[in-house]
This record gives sequence, structure tokens and C-alpha cells, in this order.
Amino acid sequence: MLVVVDQPNTIGALPVTVARACSHEVGYLPGLAMRRIADLYPGQAKTVPIYG
Repeated sequence: MLVVVDQPNTIGALPVTVARACSHEVGYLPGLAMRRIADLYPGQAKTVPIYG
């Protein structure tokens, strides 16, 4: 399993720590790259459906 985060020292610190403890690979993708990738898929940027 590969875990990729864009904020490894703040909100991403817990998933990075858990992934490393489980011997999973961890990758870093800068926030700007994440933003550009999200721009390629307009309307699909959210992974969790919003209801209401």
C-alpha cells in the first residue's frame, strides 16, 4: 500500500506515522501539484459525497 499526503508535518502526520509503523510506503505530493491535479477533474475534487 502506498500512502500519499500533501501535508506530512501537520494534518498528515498521523497517517504518515501509522503507515510507516505498518511498513507501508509513504509519498509526498506538494499542495500545488494536488491543486493542479484536482483542476483536471472539475466537479470531482471531493472524495466524500455531500448530502443535504
